Amino acid sequence: MKEEKKRPTIKQLPTHERPRERLIQSGDEHLTDAELLGIIIRDGTTNYSAVDLAHKLLSEYGDFRRLSMASVGELCRTKGIGPARAAQIKASLAIAKRFSTISVKPLQQFKCSTDIFDHFHERLRGKKQEVFLVVLLDNKNRVIKELAISAGSLTSSIVHPREVFNPAIRGPQRP
Repeated sequence: MKEEKKRPTIKQLPTHERPRERLIQSGDEHLTDAELLGIIIRDGTTNYSAVDLAHKLLSEYGDFRRLSMASVGELCRTKGIGPARAAQIKASLAIAKRFSTISVKPLQQFKCSTDIFDHFHERLRGKKQEVFLVVLLDNKNRVIKELAISAGSLTSSIVHPREVFNPAIRGPQRP
């Protein structure tokens, strides 16, 4: 019987080849997506390092966007990924998504439709239901407040005009 040659664990690699140490020394731009994900996963299994598990996930889902749309249960179907690891992955991707939506703050100005797209794109991409949002602007197109008015089904969101105009007429408080 041929004996399967085990790959070294991350701890067995020389320090300069370990993803976490490389990130600390050289920055994140020198790491692959799998190595970054491996740092989040932290520990491997008896047969797979954390980076190997990350490679499996990325080959199964393709990229971080598709990975972020998978549920914890779906991630757990990958051998070596349990609920704790799946939760770590989902949390890190949620942080990335929230970070990407920080671009426009109250009193920042929307100058064109592209500004609005850029602000909401990451937050709304991948939603499995329609969402109706209202952005209240002052007369210089500066953001006063954002409100979620309605969450609907996969293809529609029922909104009555009074729900849209009421916050604007009441005169929302500036943050």
